[in-house]
Amino acid sequence: MPVSPPSPPLAPPEALSEAFDVAYGGQGPIVRQVRRPSGAPVALTLSAKRLVPLATGKYALVSLETDALGAHVDHGAIAVAYLSRRGGRWRLERRWDELAWTGNTGNAADEVALLRRPGAPPLAFAISADMHQGQGNTNGWAIALGERRPKVLGSFPIAGELEPNNGCDVQVCGAYSYRGSIERSKAAGASFTVTYRGWTLAPRGLTRQGFIRSTNYKVEGLGLRAMPAVNLPDHSL
Repeated sequence: MPVSPPSPPLAPPEALSEAFDVAYGGQGPIVRQVRRPSGAPVALTLSAKRLVPLATGKYALVSLETDALGAHVDHGAIAVAYLSRRGGRWRLERRWDELAWTGNTGNAADEVALLRRPGAPPLAFAISADMHQGQGNTNGWAIALGERRPKVLGSFPIAGELEPNNGCDVQVCGAYSYRGSIERSKAAGASFTVTYRGWTLAPRGLTRQGFIRSTNYKVEGLGLRAMPAVNLPDHSL
């Protein structure tokens, strides 16, 4: 996988199922009728994905909302619920349905990764891969699981690759490939760091040129900004 952030042990499967039952009133998956940001009605299938212990003694339940009939450009959605556990029983504190519309082809994410940060809320990353006209890319949506509520920080590239066409060798047809790893950041004001490792073909040649480029992602305005700016084969950040 392109991302392997440090994670605590996963909650037992029965805890994930119990928390989802309390949050949404059923064992799941559950089909919900909602509207896209455009106003178009859509049926989303809600399923539990990850249960994250928070420093406050609460738990964040991250669930995926999937559109089975979604076209390539259609996003799925991420839902987050906060729960507490007292006397061996779960209690729903609050829910945020359709917190963020993410992914593609109706899917919200292929995986949800977690990054713990000392003295700061944990980050959940909704990660989804996409392949379109021979170009593959993987993007992540960063969500800070704060004490009182989750906050969507923004999206950023994680991986990219230009696939070979018609079965010819990647050394000839492929132009670049890179993968990023999410890490804790030591830079002041940064939410996290991504280190990109990959290669690109030299101009007018077949020699691969390797590269390693790191950047810190900071919240700026309504999204994330890469500082310092980095040049990736398919992105200028």
